[in-house]
Amino acid sequence: MIKQFLSSQAGHPKGMIGRLFALLMNKGNKDVYDGIMDMLDVTPQTSLLEIGFGNGQLLLEIEKTHPKRICGIDISETMMAAAQKKFKKAGLTDRIEIDRAGTEAIPFDDETFDTVLTSNTIYFWKDLRQGLTEIHRVLRKGGCFINGFATVKGLKDHSFTEYNFKKYELADFKKASIETGFKVEDQIEIIKDKAYCVKIIKQ
Repeated sequence: MIKQFLSSQAGHPKGMIGRLFALLMNKGNKDVYDGIMDMLDVTPQTSLLEIGFGNGQLLLEIEKTHPKRICGIDISETMMAAAQKKFKKAGLTDRIEIDRAGTEAIPFDDETFDTVLTSNTIYFWKDLRQGLTEIHRVLRKGGCFINGFATVKGLKDHSFTEYNFKKYELADFKKASIETGFKVEDQIEIIKDKAYCVKIIKQ
């Protein structure tokens, strides 16, 4: 029961426990966040979207790079409220746009963004290829998607991931990316054989 509860909180944080879990995820995701930041190429003309922004920690870091537009989507009402609180404290309520949504129907027009990114969320998407297709739709041609995630081996380090987690190897993600109209441009190995950041480009 405890493992199932933790698994559900990882995929859809709710209430006080969800807020606490998000703080733990910020710490656990630090190396992935660093990898994503290393891969980012932000200019004053960049429009950017984060999928699954949690309590908004990474969006706050990205805002410091001064993109033209910065947006996020998340399925959790609890995370929406936590992020809004952070953004208000930072004086960025009108600067960072957030919406409650998932990857099955991203609520933006075609070719809106130059960059889309996510950290440790693909396990919870309803369908990997559907999500990649939606990301492809909202990206401009030549735009990139940066995905930070743990492999099957990496997820085994956390026993609660045996519930509610869809697991992918690096090769699985690359194959799905190519099949949905992307090319693989770069990757960073965060933890050997266990975690990666992968940058793919819309062709």
